[in-house]
Amino acid sequence: MKWLLVICAVLFTANASLAQQSLPPLEVPNVRQPAPNLITGGHPTRSDLEALKDAGITTLINLQGLEESSLDEAAIADELGLRYIALPVTSRNDLTFENAEKLDAALKLAEGPTFLHCASGNRVGALMALRAFHVQKMSPSEAMKVGAEAGLTSLTSTVDELISNARED
Repeated sequence: MKWLLVICAVLFTANASLAQQSLPPLEVPNVRQPAPNLITGGHPTRSDLEALKDAGITTLINLQGLEESSLDEAAIADELGLRYIALPVTSRNDLTFENAEKLDAALKLAEGPTFLHCASGNRVGALMALRAFHVQKMSPSEAMKVGAEAGLTSLTSTVDELISNARED
């Protein structure tokens, strides 16, 4: 029984590590920490990914399409020992409840602190709002708040419309 308590304490301490730290210095646009063990933002540089790894990030979720960046994040993530998940959300048309479900699944696959990004953080916030509403069953206002905290800016009206249309169905 004692060994079980020790293992639980170690796991809790490891998972709480990022939640207790301040964000490392990054060049990432619109960087935020909307939840414990989750950092969101825009496109990182290689040095950002290294700093995130040093800060305890274990998973990288990229919403950008391949054509959006010259940085080979999958290769860098592999080199740094990070789990890499690609979920291309390249336009407003990709802001769907299906992709919100895929994001939820990706976040559940993340084994520890995660960095979730697109080019600016706007699509991250949009998809987080859709996830909050559709998957986590939050109210529209709560979901929009989650989105704003994660980086939602110019896609606010698009997300609001998607949520409003879903409520009418």
